Amino acid sequence: MEDMTSADGPGRDAPVSVEEEALLGRSARLLASEDPEGFIDVSARVRSTVRATTRRSRPVHAVFPEDTGTVVPEEDTLVVREWVVVGELREAVGALEGVTPTQITVTLDGDVCTGAALHVTATFGAVLAEAATRVRRTVLDTLEDLLGPAAFDASTAPVDVTIDDVLP
Repeated sequence: MEDMTSADGPGRDAPVSVEEEALLGRSARLLASEDPEGFIDVSARVRSTVRATTRRSRPVHAVFPEDTGTVVPEEDTLVVREWVVVGELREAVGALEGVTPTQITVTLDGDVCTGAALHVTATFGAVLAEAATRVRRTVLDTLEDLLGPAAFDASTAPVDVTIDDVLP
């Protein structure tokens, strides 16, 4: 069963549970009682930070690097949280010239990353097919580097790139 889950990491306004909303409310009231005048200035930033901290993120299977010289017991596992994977992809694709990521979705089968889907904007004048190819290659390289070749097969993983807009 394949599941596509989106997580844009810290700062993304996503629905929160009743318990998380109650925690945010208590935190906001406590901060308001400490410094009511400065509360308005920081309340949005604090809420965003608290939401990012309390947001649940699915585990993604990864493998330990083999070239570190450290012996890793077989029973040890390495898990990278989904929002960390999305953050790494956002940083890698954001570093490419001529494209800006606007939405990143990691495709998971259980806890195994099987691919990704990205929406980007391109710079006017860019050759769109070349931009999409660079995004796809960057995503595959980043996922393989982050999760390890034994945990992510870049040769068969689909990466869907949608260019939503062209900006000056």
